[in-house]
Amino acid sequence: MLDKATGSAPNTPEFRTNVVKLVRRWRSSPVGIVGSLMVLLVVMVALLTPLLAPHDPAKHNRKQRFLPPIWMEGGDRAHPLGTDQLGRDVLSRILYGSRISVMIGVSAAVIGGTLGAVIGLIAGLYGGLVDTLISRAVDTFLSIPFIILVLAVVGILGPSLLTLIVVLGVTGWASYARVIRGETLSVKEREYVSAAQSLGASNARLAFRHVLPNTFASLIVLATLDVASTILAETSLSYLGLGVQPPTVTWGLMIADGREYLSSSWWLAVFPGFAISFTVLGVIFLGDFLRDILDPKLGE
Repeated sequence: MLDKATGSAPNTPEFRTNVVKLVRRWRSSPVGIVGSLMVLLVVMVALLTPLLAPHDPAKHNRKQRFLPPIWMEGGDRAHPLGTDQLGRDVLSRILYGSRISVMIGVSAAVIGGTLGAVIGLIAGLYGGLVDTLISRAVDTFLSIPFIILVLAVVGILGPSLLTLIVVLGVTGWASYARVIRGETLSVKEREYVSAAQSLGASNARLAFRHVLPNTFASLIVLATLDVASTILAETSLSYLGLGVQPPTVTWGLMIADGREYLSSSWWLAVFPGFAISFTVLGVIFLGDFLRDILDPKLGE
């Protein structure tokens, strides 16, 4: 079976040569390098947060409320990015917030990607009425603004971390289903799939043995870009009070808490806002590079 990203079979000299070429393309792409390093930094920070955070993110200290960043007059070395209205360390809260953002982004992408891939495979393989019904369902979901749909569902089910992950994952299936359906329609016309059909292979075997492996490149690209939109959606919902609830720390909640003090204590909202921008830009840069290198058709 051919590997879609390289055009050769795995574990062969040709495959290894193509992998080397891919690495060279990455090294020659500023966008790919910058995006990879930004994403790697965020992931490492999220994994090492308990070791990196100087303070307990939920610990109050009324005597140290509204301390400015260390480089400003009145700053404290113990709190490099200052403290909030309850005396909590801003740096520690940003670091712990990264864990929630990464977990929600990746988990929702996995749920949406898995559900969308299965539905897209079913539509592409069975065709006919099944394909028509699924295509109409996809069109319906994509016609509804994503954030409005999520707001409605979260408002009905109630805000919580688990609810947010499931809702963001389930409501993101449509874009995966559309792309995988198209990939399936293309792949199932290839000779090796026709040969497997003539030998009596079931649709399940065709889907998971022959078709799905050749759609991995598209899935990776879509999932990477979906992580960015999911992080933004989580931030928006948390800002509105419909996302993760206190005492869990999220960047959206930090911005919501700090918006009342922008004129006097700007760091409460600016630093978590910078963290969101940095993470989302890194994921977008990496996603654009992967799209160009793995599946240029998605950029058309």
